[in-house]
Amino acid sequence: MIWLEWIIKISAAVCALIGLWKLVVTFVHFLDDIKKDIKETKEYVMKNIKNVESIPAIEEHCRENYMTGLRLTIMSDNMPLGERITAGIKYLEGNGNGEVKKFLINELHINDIQKD
Repeated sequence: MIWLEWIIKISAAVCALIGLWKLVVTFVHFLDDIKKDIKETKEYVMKNIKNVESIPAIEEHCRENYMTGLRLTIMSDNMPLGERITAGIKYLEGNGNGEVKKFLINELHINDIQKD
């Protein structure tokens, strides 16, 4: 019976070692996956960094589109006068200039209007 006890003890030790080995292998694979994810994220960011550099240009285009919409609203005879005046005030606040500003001053008398 002593040999049976030795076989049981050896089997338990082998199972414990196999369990430890599995734990170590799983942990190493987990670390490799994290390193791989970090590397992929870094590559993605570096590849798309040019988008970050173009944000000021996008903001400028957005502002130009906004001012164009205001100009169209101001100059359109089909728009109600109140909307044209409101757009004119926003246009002047956005440093709008040129012929549209002259139109606002001469035709819509924007300087004579009280701004709330």
